[in-house]
Amino acid sequence: MLRYNPIRLKTTAIAFVAMLLLLAVTNADAQLKTKSPPRSAEMKPVDFDGLSRKANKSGFARKDLEVLFGAVFSLTEWNFISRGQFPNVNPYIASNRDYAEGKDMVRAFTDTDRLQRFAKENSLTQPNGEVLILTIPTEKVIEYLEQFIDQGVHGVWFNSDIKSDGFFVPLRQLRPIEENLK
Repeated sequence: MLRYNPIRLKTTAIAFVAMLLLLAVTNADAQLKTKSPPRSAEMKPVDFDGLSRKANKSGFARKDLEVLFGAVFSLTEWNFISRGQFPNVNPYIASNRDYAEGKDMVRAFTDTDRLQRFAKENSLTQPNGEVLILTIPTEKVIEYLEQFIDQGVHGVWFNSDIKSDGFFVPLRQLRPIEENLK
């Protein structure tokens, strides 16, 4: 059974609406000006919880959302809990009736520690306690995730373990966000 922090869920849902409103603007003056930092395995770890809290605290100010999603797209790869057997492997997808209107969400993680914590919290480990991890390079992740839209998956929820300040974005918004961050 999945466990959630209801207070965090309500504020994250507000973040989702605010982000959609900010990113729906299409005129040239409203283009995001921030470029993503270069991808590098030697980059200092990003405090995603802090960025998520800051965006929430600022009322989802555009600059804070730019920094948060700029950091997401600066990752070398996105991590998912692997489900299925090779070659039919997919990321873990789940819904919660109190979150995103109960719509299905791919669970993504900015690091494997959060992924493993979520897997243990929700009994998604192998019998021996291992967690099977699916990693997708960031430059290929949008194309990969868009295939799930036709299957009814609404979004991608980052860092949904109990200790993290998770955040989500609709799958259909990933490409526009990435384009605006360039």
